[in-house]
Amino acid sequence: MLSTGAFAQAWPNKPIKPVARYFADKLSSVLGQQVIVENKAGAQGMVDAEIVKNAAPDGYTFVYVNSSMICINHYVYKKIPYDGFKDFVPVTRHGLAPLVMVVPPTLGPKSVKEFVA
Repeated sequence: MLSTGAFAQAWPNKPIKPVARYFADKLSSVLGQQVIVENKAGAQGMVDAEIVKNAAPDGYTFVYVNSSMICINHYVYKKIPYDGFKDFVPVTRHGLAPLVMVVPPTLGPKSVKEFVA
């Protein structure tokens, strides 16, 4: 029985599909490869996330996520079509955005603890 060694393929060698228009032009120029944006908006990002979860695991389909898609949706919705902690691998961090909780001043609480109480 004979076998040959495996050779890594050049990447990228076909169009890349991130789900964020923001990165498309820059990626195309940096990589010298077409980048196709496929926005599938809806359901607090769950539509995009499910499409990427079910895409071929070949490194050509990306999803641009925020904390609600990966963490918060699990606590807000009874059923979501993916596990944000198991079905995705982070590639890079784009930036940080602090989350702020606000309530009408007439409600009264001055802290999260008071709000919960």
